[in-house]
Amino acid sequence: MRLSPTRFQADLLAAREARATLQIARDYFEAWPDLYTMAYDLAARCVLEHTGKAFNPDKVWWHCFERASNSAKTFTGWQHAGPPIRSMTLTELVVRRFDDGFQDAPQALDSYSGFYQQDAGAPYFDERNEVPLLPSTVMAAFWSLDFAAQVRQRTQAFWEAHGTGFILLAKVQLLAAARQAELPAADLAALYDYCGADVAQPLTLQALKQPLRPEVLTVARYENHVETPLFTLTTRHGSVLLYSPAAHPMLRGFDNASAMTRAIAAHLASPQGLSWANELSPRTGGARALAALRERIGTPSTPSWPFGTPTPVQEHLLQALAQAAHEQLIQAQAQLVDNQALRRELWRGYLGAFLTVFAPLAPLGLPLSIGILAAGAGRLVLDVQALTHARLPSRRREALVSIVADTLLTLFSIADLGLSLKALRYRAPAHEQLAQLSDWQPGRWPAQTLDDLRAGPPGDLHPPQPGTGPLQGVRLRPDGSTWISLDEGTFRVRYDAELRTWLAVRPDAPYAFAPLRPVQLNADGQWAWLAPPRLAGGAPTPALPDQAMWATYMADAPASSRAMAVQAIDRQRGVLANAGLPQLPEATAATFDSHGYACAVVDGQPHYTYSRGGQFNNDLVRIYTSDMHYPNHLFRFGIANAFEAGDGDLHAYLKLLFDSLDSLPGSNGVTLWRGGHGLRNTSGAWLRSGQVEAGDTLVTTDITSFTENPYALKDFVAPRQWVGMSYQRLFDDTSVVFELPAGRYHSGKPVGPLSMIDEEAETLFSPGRVFRIDAIKAVEGETFRFTLVRLRELAGPVGGNVFDLRTGTPFDRAAFAGRIADSALLERLFPAAHWA
Repeated sequence: MRLSPTRFQADLLAAREARATLQIARDYFEAWPDLYTMAYDLAARCVLEHTGKAFNPDKVWWHCFERASNSAKTFTGWQHAGPPIRSMTLTELVVRRFDDGFQDAPQALDSYSGFYQQDAGAPYFDERNEVPLLPSTVMAAFWSLDFAAQVRQRTQAFWEAHGTGFILLAKVQLLAAARQAELPAADLAALYDYCGADVAQPLTLQALKQPLRPEVLTVARYENHVETPLFTLTTRHGSVLLYSPAAHPMLRGFDNASAMTRAIAAHLASPQGLSWANELSPRTGGARALAALRERIGTPSTPSWPFGTPTPVQEHLLQALAQAAHEQLIQAQAQLVDNQALRRELWRGYLGAFLTVFAPLAPLGLPLSIGILAAGAGRLVLDVQALTHARLPSRRREALVSIVADTLLTLFSIADLGLSLKALRYRAPAHEQLAQLSDWQPGRWPAQTLDDLRAGPPGDLHPPQPGTGPLQGVRLRPDGSTWISLDEGTFRVRYDAELRTWLAVRPDAPYAFAPLRPVQLNADGQWAWLAPPRLAGGAPTPALPDQAMWATYMADAPASSRAMAVQAIDRQRGVLANAGLPQLPEATAATFDSHGYACAVVDGQPHYTYSRGGQFNNDLVRIYTSDMHYPNHLFRFGIANAFEAGDGDLHAYLKLLFDSLDSLPGSNGVTLWRGGHGLRNTSGAWLRSGQVEAGDTLVTTDITSFTENPYALKDFVAPRQWVGMSYQRLFDDTSVVFELPAGRYHSGKPVGPLSMIDEEAETLFSPGRVFRIDAIKAVEGETFRFTLVRLRELAGPVGGNVFDLRTGTPFDRAAFAGRIADSALLERLFPAAHWA
């Protein structure tokens, strides 16, 4: 299809409105009072407050035993053996609580139970896998935090803040269904008018926010012989719309009530009637429901309406749905918290619990406050399957957002935008969302800051677009990508709908995480760079894009950090899910090898990465991420005797770990960072000496972790220290950030879903990985300063000096061999053929 610039510009403007509407959907689904999320957050706060460790509470297990023995090595003073008699995660414990017996005798908690990093199948429960947390401390915390009261408060606060969002999003679904139904023009106009919009005008978010007009249509609800919502909407000239949000199609139009009766009776009598009856009455089941309806449809010559007498709906349809959704949500949440049996069901399958307590009004077995908003999309069945099987709330939210995004493409008639769905669903990183460009001024960037944006001009570029509007001065390619000419170069750009400006982007990765580089068309019709203002104290040159970006991520923002970590972990889970890893049934325990590490045995071979019960597991990675100093002490200092996991054989552990990492899928689609500081034995002071510069080569000499979450860097770049009487974050000459841009590395393995601390969203590189320095620069803001080093991974050493990435010293293979005292490991990591 030939690209139409006129349509392309219209789509740009429509996409701006659609993205603003989609953000309302994101806010609604993220704020929805999900019990699991609330329990997870409370459990995470508890474990962090009392251990200082940001462990994932879904990976912290509480086990209760019949026997206990004293131990001088454990935090609690007790160790346990044999399978526990009760087990649950800390998140689950928030909802289900301790047994009544422990409530009456809390002193028994610390001796006969404990918190551990492994589930009930572990071969031991002692200092090797314990979490330093007293059960009695957790029980006291639970008593001080009334979870049921928090749920009620959160639910009420949610509806007060987002009840109008429900109505707006339900309006989106209804109007999109009307467009898909290809209604007569008069009926479509009446429905738009009923929703406060004008079908003759381009749809905007402001139009969607206009007051409802209940007087335009007459609405009735049918509740006989149907288990999901079924309404009719009658226009002033007698035509009828049948609205059934749980069924397909969601909306149908008829000339009058008699025509509707004939059509519905004929449809139910046809072979297609079975699927429709199943959608309308999913609990009864299609065959039984259809049989009951066919008894009521009359004959072909004298058809009858099968759904009985209607109940008039006095208020607007969307207001009625909102009220029902609110009442249902409050009732169901109360039952889920107060009913012990339902609390158990909650952890077997979150949405399965809703099937038990939510009224038949809920379409598709979902709560009405979600189900109505999930209805009507063309690929609804696929997405609802994703919803039902997604144990993590973040996965459910993304499935819901995907449904709404598809609906918005239909409603706003977005078709020509080259990457339409991706552009609509793209979630800008925090520094882009928070940016304020009003005080940015035209300026020039140092040439080296633009290296990653440069590309030869594509040969099939259209001339710059004339006229006015966002597309003015932009050049199009047939594939829908957008380009500009600036400073005698050609740069790829993408339109930021929220900032209402164009951003220069990497030509091979337009949505890659990067500093903002906005551009502006001046009065002479020439493109110019926009630069952020100078530092508050004055600076000789304008602040660079990196400085503006890092002001966001070096600030303390725990909620934003958690949100970014969730996105990163979900992405990594997707990588692992596509890797064909072994899957253990939830009721099947893992096997433990001769060294004491959990694995799944397939065809007689151990696999250390596997999925079970919706979680990815790797015992070797778990040990590294919970006690990382043990293996790296060997590589850094030659110390091997501090390793206590498994059978204590560090060299055997490292072989298994590296075998396991080699078997994991790689992924290089996102930018990674690594932070360092002198207090963490990862000083970057050597980068300020000038002895190492761009073009030089670095090598990893230990297990090296990078993160997808830039918020997580602060603790590594500027660890908190006591300064007088205050505990402060201090940046100094040793503070360093290494950056690996998306697409410029190949050997890193994403392990966030396997880690005890998932907020770091780690990617691991084994020792012996080689990187070239592309750039070194100083980054300084009002509250931070560090050295930024941009890297690119190489296939191996390329000659000349190679420097240790951690210390900056020239790499010495013989010295490394002396530290690790393991010739096989040395040859594996630094083969003599490459490092002689």
